Amino acid sequence: MSRASFYLLLAILGLPATGLAARKKPDPKPPMHALAAEISVLERFLLSEAEFSNPKNEKVISASVESMRRHVAPLDDKKGPFGEDPALRANAAQLGRHLGDAARSFRSGDKNFARYMLQSSLSMCIACHTAGKVQWDFHLPEGKAASAPPLERANFLFATRQFEKGKDLYDKLIEDYPGNKAERTDVQKALNALAIYYVRVKEDPSAGASYFSDIAKESWASETDRQEFRAWAEYLKAWSKESAPALKGEGAVLAEAHRVLGADDLSAIGKGTGDEYVRRLRASALLHKVLETPGPASAEKGEALYLLGQVYQRLN
Repeated sequence: MSRASFYLLLAILGLPATGLAARKKPDPKPPMHALAAEISVLERFLLSEAEFSNPKNEKVISASVESMRRHVAPLDDKKGPFGEDPALRANAAQLGRHLGDAARSFRSGDKNFARYMLQSSLSMCIACHTAGKVQWDFHLPEGKAASAPPLERANFLFATRQFEKGKDLYDKLIEDYPGNKAERTDVQKALNALAIYYVRVKEDPSAGASYFSDIAKESWASETDRQEFRAWAEYLKAWSKESAPALKGEGAVLAEAHRVLGADDLSAIGKGTGDEYVRRLRASALLHKVLETPGPASAEKGEALYLLGQVYQRLN
């Protein structure tokens, strides 16, 4: 197994590479090694619909997915490797559910949905991968990457923390639309990913405001689109003018997350201001910081985990 494959698994489960040596009982490395090996096997199938659907590959894909399920299952146990980190346990549980849905769909013959669920496991990882400042670099094998659809390549790059490379692909997909005949839903996914880039990865609301202000002027955008992108731009511009507060302690960070969310009841529709997506992204970064604060479990960490679950239901 390559070092890159191993680090990819660390990224998928949100575990810092530097934390492994300190964990002795139980050791997370064996399941990590096994998961990394299976991801290496599945990679070419995830990047090619034809390969994933080919009957001759059924046994290999099914065996890999089932193996991943077995190795993920104990990771969300309080007595497991992530027992002291509720956020990591929640991530592992969510990954396990995705793999379970993928396995059931694959067995029933719904390969399109199975592939979607496996791919969405990578997309699902992006939010956590942008929670920290650690940067890792991974390289897709050029032969496999060249034939993959741009959005899938970009999602894979973001999920493996190659943010600048992924951003370039998202940018190009949007710049070439509608001439590239991309689906409008794919364009929206790319725009959502770029919002993550400006809000979570770079924490650069000024650049984000400028970008989405320009997007709101695109000829392909409907009036509803324009209203939403303008709302994103206006919120980011206002944020860029705020004085950065001195946040000391998890209580202060949690209070700031509440301030950012404001009166947001985290409903599916929201209050109609149009800025919910970027505002919730900003709040999610603060909630992650609460969970990353050193120290034992606390009421603040519990509340942050609860709010983060609600926020992610609306972001994904």
